[in-house]
Amino acid sequence: MQEIEATSRLYQENGAFFMTPPASPAREHDSMESSAITFILSEAYLVTSGYLNPKPFDAFAARIQKPGSNCSSSTDVMIGGFWK
Repeated sequence: MQEIEATSRLYQENGAFFMTPPASPAREHDSMESSAITFILSEAYLVTSGYLNPKPFDAFAARIQKPGSNCSSSTDVMIGGFWK
C-alpha cells in the first residue's frame, strides 16, 4: 500500500470509494515507522485494511456501540470517525 502514488490514493471503482492514507502506530510502540491503511466505502460497508491498529479505531468502535449512537450506515461510520 505504501508504494501507491499520492495521486492514486483516492479513487472510485464499481460504486465504492477507495482511500489509502499513511498512518502511524500508537505512541507506545518503539518504532514510529508509518504504514498505510486502506478504507473502502460502499453504500453498505466500510472496510479497513492495513497492518496497524491505531488507538482511535478502538476508541471509535467503543463509542459507536453505546446507546444513542447515530451511526446507522457505512457513511455515518466513516464521517463519524473523523468529525464526531
